[in-house]
This record gives sequence, C-alpha cells and structure tokens, in this order.
Amino acid sequence: KPLYGLGDELLVLVNNLGGTSNFEMSLLARSLVTQLEGDGCKASRLLVGSFMTSFDMQGASVSILPLKGDITSKDIVSLIDAVTDAPAWAKVDVWSDLSQRP
Repeated sequence: KPLYGLGDELLVLVNNLGGTSNFEMSLLARSLVTQLEGDGCKASRLLVGSFMTSFDMQGASVSILPLKGDITSKDIVSLIDAVTDAPAWAKVDVWSDLSQRP
C-alpha cells in the first residue's frame, strides 16, 4: 500500500551526507519535487541541508512524510514549522501558494 496518494501534501527532507555540493542538492530537491508533483502530490514543505552526515561522504538521503491521516498532521506541521535555535535545523520553506515558488 502506498504511503501517499493523489492530492496528498508531503514534507520532503533531502539530507546531504556530507560531501555533496549545494548545487547538486538543489538539483536533487528540484527533481524530487517535480517527480512527486507529476504524480499528483503537493510538496508543501521542503527541507534541504546537512541534517545527519558522515565525514565527507558523497550522496544524499531522502525522507518523505505525508501530512495527512493518523499521524495527526496538524501537530507534526506545527512542530516542523516551530521556531528553534538549534544550529543544524534551519527554518523550513513553506509553500502555501504553489504558483509563487522558485
């Protein structure tokens, strides 16, 4: 059974494993969003950065969280969007008006 379906809002986290350039990470993130939205989903939250790394390891990991259903999505969204002073956790990009994003 798929974890997400047509019309679902998704949070997409793209993690740099340590040695991948920002340019490559941007290309990967853009490709992921294009693919997911081509499948009829909406990537409304996108986090791209170095969250869990290894010493200069090339590559990336991808995590996709559907913002619906039994996981109490409003609580999760409020936690993801919350202000924090944690140095490795940047403010999430929120795309509420999907026509206005880069």
